[in-house]
Amino acid sequence: INLGLTAEASVKKVTDEIVNRMQKIADPYIKEKAHDFNDLSNRLILCLQNKTTTKQQKKLPKNAILIAPALGPAELLDYDTSKIKGIILEEGSQTLHVVIVARSLNIPVLGGIKDIFKNFSPDDEIALDANEGVVYINPSDEVSDSFYAHIKEQGRRLAQYTLFKTLPAITKDGIPITLSANVGLPADFIAMETIPFTGVGLYRTELPFMTAEQLPDTQTQTEIYRRALLSAGGKPFVFRTLDIGSDKILPYFENKGEQNPALGWRSIRITLDRRALLRSQLRAFIRAVNGQELRIMFPMIADVDEFIDAKNTLEIELEREKAKGNPLPSKILVGTMLEVPSLIFQLPVLLPLVDFISIGTNDLCQFLFAIDRSNPVVWGRYDPLSPPLLKALKNIHTQCKEANVPCSICGEMAADPLNAMTLIGLGFTALSISPQSFGAVKAVIRTMNQGQTADYIQTQLETLNHSLREKMRCYALDHKVFI
Repeated sequence: INLGLTAEASVKKVTDEIVNRMQKIADPYIKEKAHDFNDLSNRLILCLQNKTTTKQQKKLPKNAILIAPALGPAELLDYDTSKIKGIILEEGSQTLHVVIVARSLNIPVLGGIKDIFKNFSPDDEIALDANEGVVYINPSDEVSDSFYAHIKEQGRRLAQYTLFKTLPAITKDGIPITLSANVGLPADFIAMETIPFTGVGLYRTELPFMTAEQLPDTQTQTEIYRRALLSAGGKPFVFRTLDIGSDKILPYFENKGEQNPALGWRSIRITLDRRALLRSQLRAFIRAVNGQELRIMFPMIADVDEFIDAKNTLEIELEREKAKGNPLPSKILVGTMLEVPSLIFQLPVLLPLVDFISIGTNDLCQFLFAIDRSNPVVWGRYDPLSPPLLKALKNIHTQCKEANVPCSICGEMAADPLNAMTLIGLGFTALSISPQSFGAVKAVIRTMNQGQTADYIQTQLETLNHSLREKMRCYALDHKVFI
């Protein structure tokens, strides 16, 4: 600026210099962070240009397919998502949080496409099939016709799912399955209006934080949670405390720039270290339920002491509200997500302390196999339907059942019909999934026999198979399970 450049040009010049230095460093992690630095630079330039309205910042044409090296959930929500028909990423897997958010908005995402910017230009016509993992640039008439036929077939299946959606979730041999909803975005609550859900098994409280321009205070949070509770119509509602960090970055919050953020300062580790943040949120939960039942779940617990610490913090807030004369919840249920493998070996100590457990399969799979789910080189290497993960899940379910502690699945694994059939075969009778997946999962439940499936899975758990996916698919076809 002192040399005569405008503020915007100065930011651009310095950014280019720093990014060039970062890209010359051998460490691939540092190279990847150049994307984050460019994003920061773009945001700063927009602020300098007084373009502060997010939706105006990132205009899109209709029927757009968004292509990016990487994308976080907060960045996605910067766009007018009603115009996005698909997303293609250089990095990432199907369990990244941006994919979960996109799925709630019915936006297909395909990740792990290397050198995408060498192959695409802004005016290209693109045919994207995220289910099959294929993308065509300027497709031929033959390919286009195939895609339109596939879309028509998909429409037929969705119509069939709609028929199942309103029917009771009971297997052919009479086992009732509890289907709860994972919610966080307004689109999720709208989708819930058309399905008979038993409750909200996971309310992602971080999503309202990610769409806010600054950290919401207690009063703002209280109003958000009250509206969410109202949408559930008095059904059981589980609040998950703030789950930020890793790929869920708040633009106004400290980011430590860690080398391995998925294994670092995230989730309960942040809120226990920044206790005022946790206390403010717990206070908002208490006030939002206004004397009704309160269910709270702490994420990313790796040690029983962390759960005890978090629960004690809740007790402090309850005492505080009591002293102020505010109404206390009529009943309080406190649980934990099980997504860190170390907690499996602490279940005998943990189970007497919790009211329920919900398994987060996305992170559990990531940590169990030591894979970075944002890394396209390894994320497809292991399958959730592998014997090691299935045996771990069965172990958790058995211990919870013996201790009479309710145990559910709230990870995205349960939203896939074939996965859902397998989980029910393992004995799980409570699944929490995105509202958009209810029809497909309900179709599986209504056409499967839980007892027969359990017997078949038991014969396969000790095999040397890398994955049981193909065997489970053949089983489903042989037994006419609607997958």
